[in-house]
Amino acid sequence: MDRGAREQIKRRLGPCDIIVSNAGVSYTGTIDTVSPDAWRWVYEVNVMGALHAAQTFLPGMKARASEGHISLICSITALHPFAHQAAYTTSKAALLNFASVLKSELVGTGIGVSAVCPGLVSTDLRANSEDARPSELRNPKQDASPFPTQVGMAPAFIGKAVVDAIRDDQFFVFTHSDYRSSVESDRNLMLAAMEQSPDPSYCEPEILLKPLIR
Repeated sequence: MDRGAREQIKRRLGPCDIIVSNAGVSYTGTIDTVSPDAWRWVYEVNVMGALHAAQTFLPGMKARASEGHISLICSITALHPFAHQAAYTTSKAALLNFASVLKSELVGTGIGVSAVCPGLVSTDLRANSEDARPSELRNPKQDASPFPTQVGMAPAFIGKAVVDAIRDDQFFVFTHSDYRSSVESDRNLMLAAMEQSPDPSYCEPEILLKPLIR
């Protein structure tokens, strides 16, 4: 996005104070078979798209000094990745960290941030991703997605969760509670691995240990 796009939207809809970065594509295959070009394409849409939106609209939002909100549609795969979906799941993990940094940088501005992490949603993501691919990335031998089309939670429920999070200035938004035990188990393994340090005499600078802004 650029200044021209921002001005066109402003003329049609007025100043933009709510951004929902929802653009996303996927690409199925194993890490050793998906080409670097396919990885770059997925990241260009899923991560750089959010960056372009933020850099296009944030200056105006800050200048107006009014309350606003940026909602980033991540994915539960950022915390619970699936095999054969490495480009997609790692891009969503990057977007989740993007949201965390953005939240910290916007403290005191009145602009909130939400990281929305749904599981399967009944949309045309797979078909739309295939249609949107550059011609050089359309590979008839590509691995088939293990998930059937049009399976998952109805989009209306996700939309309501996003609206509620914007209204309540909620950072984490999880719509599929089925993943709780898996995420909790993974986090417990991380905490257990932190119990001992290879250099017990070393301490990180306090400035780095402040709790993250949520």
